[in-house]
Amino acid sequence: MGSADRLVSSRWGCNLRSERARGRSLRIYVLGVVAIALLLASGAPRAEDHPDFLVVVNTANPVRSLTTEDVSRLFLKKVTAWASGQQVLPVDQSENSSVRAAFTRQVLRRKIAAVKAYWQQRIFSGRDLPPPVRTSDAEVIRYVEANPGAIGYLSNGTALGEKTKVLELLGTVR
Repeated sequence: MGSADRLVSSRWGCNLRSERARGRSLRIYVLGVVAIALLLASGAPRAEDHPDFLVVVNTANPVRSLTTEDVSRLFLKKVTAWASGQQVLPVDQSENSSVRAAFTRQVLRRKIAAVKAYWQQRIFSGRDLPPPVRTSDAEVIRYVEANPGAIGYLSNGTALGEKTKVLELLGTVR
């Protein structure tokens, strides 16, 4: 093989290597763009992503949306006042209701028994009492309408009262 052949094959080899590198870079770039597009298209979960329940407040409350973590803190009374300074008044549904099971699992990320144990500890230590319990969606609506600082949850599809509005629920549901 002459020096001219070596020069041509050397140049050809370099071009092949650089073409392969460009091809790999392009594939990585395209995969990255596709991954970002899929993430943006999925967005953050909203209220319609929680088909089992709706989180509701009094219409006098200026809040429009909360994260699932915020709602959890409100129901566990780790946060006791709205941004306006008004006291938060969470209201629970009865232990044997399917809406409470769904809410407890998806928002509080615990089992009902674990939430009961949490409140027993709080009561025993003299720190706090659990939210009042209402036995139906209609009773939760009455409670929320009577208390401007109230927050509750209803079965999805429940007709709202005049002074009740649904919050947009943002965040990850597990």
